[in-house]
Amino acid sequence: LLNFTQQLIQLRRNYPVFCKANWFKGKAGEDHLEDIAWFYHTGEPVSEKDWNEAFAKTSAVFLNGKLGCVTSGNGEKIKDNNFYIIFNAYEETREFKLPEERYGDRWVKLLDTNEPTTENKSIHRSGDSLTVPGRSIVLLSCQ
Repeated sequence: LLNFTQQLIQLRRNYPVFCKANWFKGKAGEDHLEDIAWFYHTGEPVSEKDWNEAFAKTSAVFLNGKLGCVTSGNGEKIKDNNFYIIFNAYEETREFKLPEERYGDRWVKLLDTNEPTTENKSIHRSGDSLTVPGRSIVLLSCQ
């Protein structure tokens, strides 16, 4: 637990997108990507009509760090990596397909709640499928 907590603290220190002072808005930036986007385990974007459904136990979220959502002390936007966070609240292992290439092509695993450390930073491509055990979270980064 101590090692995992240290990993989380290090991630927050290293990546400004996790220190954002205000809410994500779902608005697109210059790169035509939203600052936040939600996905099904199939890699398809979540539709507006499905937000009120209670059945969803698997989802993923894209965080666009390239928008410069955090500002430095002198007001300059700090650009960061993009992130994809996979949530499997289901009790069984599920396959999660990474979203299309416009969200990122080369994803590096930074954290997996089923691994004591993520020393082996596996690399995945857009459209790849990841096997995610039940009741776990996987954090991926794309530069």
